[in-house]
Amino acid sequence: MKKDVFVSVIIPVFNAAPYITAYIEALAQIVENQFKDYEIILVDNACVDETLTVITTLQQTVQNILYFRLSRSGELDIAITAGLDNCIGDFIITLNPLCDPPELIPEMVTLGQQGYEIVYGIDTTQTQQRSLFNWLYRKFHRIFQNMTGSSLPENFSTYRLMSRQVLNQNEDRHRLLKVIPALGGFKHITLNYIPLNPTDRTPVFTALFKGLDIIFSSSIKPLRLVTFTALTMGILNLWYALYIVLIAVFKENIAEGWITLSLQSSGMFFLLSLILAILSEYIFRMMENMYKRPLYQITEEKVSNVLTHRQRLNVVSSEKND
Repeated sequence: MKKDVFVSVIIPVFNAAPYITAYIEALAQIVENQFKDYEIILVDNACVDETLTVITTLQQTVQNILYFRLSRSGELDIAITAGLDNCIGDFIITLNPLCDPPELIPEMVTLGQQGYEIVYGIDTTQTQQRSLFNWLYRKFHRIFQNMTGSSLPENFSTYRLMSRQVLNQNEDRHRLLKVIPALGGFKHITLNYIPLNPTDRTPVFTALFKGLDIIFSSSIKPLRLVTFTALTMGILNLWYALYIVLIAVFKENIAEGWITLSLQSSGMFFLLSLILAILSEYIFRMMENMYKRPLYQITEEKVSNVLTHRQRLNVVSSEKND
């Protein structure tokens, strides 16, 4: 018996012509057999191959495919955000067609119906590897939890389920896409899986800057830490000034103090640089919000010949209104 629930499956694609047909056909068969209402949203991240032609052909035979093409290629999170902004399902599933098996979708939805607002897909092959990247990844999770007070499972991937309530709780989706579910404190569960193909590692420096971007966007504690550090150093400098006065009063033949002065100057310049660096991140966020530049622009939109869910949606056409 099909589940009476509306499921949106969001799939970002880039130069996917060689493999997307088989993947979508397998996925469509799964969701068609399991759910009364569903939509498959394909977000074209400005492909330069024959992906559009392949998807247009698919839409002739596969129901409920919605296609959106972005004007320029961007991060994977921005492509997923475009899909999130255009989906209407009760449960939303995001996945990567290169590595995420669609067979887990029914189990994810079942967990969602049991009361879990988020189902994280955990790539088990990553947990078995030991590397500098994994070590930094674990450190990021610990820092994130300390900064935000939110619980975030390790080694989670883009493969996940979110309820409509989770999706609606934050507008800054592209920057916080990976951690939005955790920030809301919603009930969650993990689901282990083995990817279809090995996933490519994000370069360490790219991941590092992404991690900093997430922390600065999700917490004000770094700024509070800077404030505490500045106050602490101010108090220490007062004590140091008192120490200099006492030395001047009670000691004769005082050396010029070149080493002490140099250490003090270098330490203060380091702290000032750190403060300016963190403040610049927050100023950057403020300026970015002021400009309101769109994250993406959709240049083309196509739908399948048949959208079965439209017949059951609470939509009144303009002809009936007239």
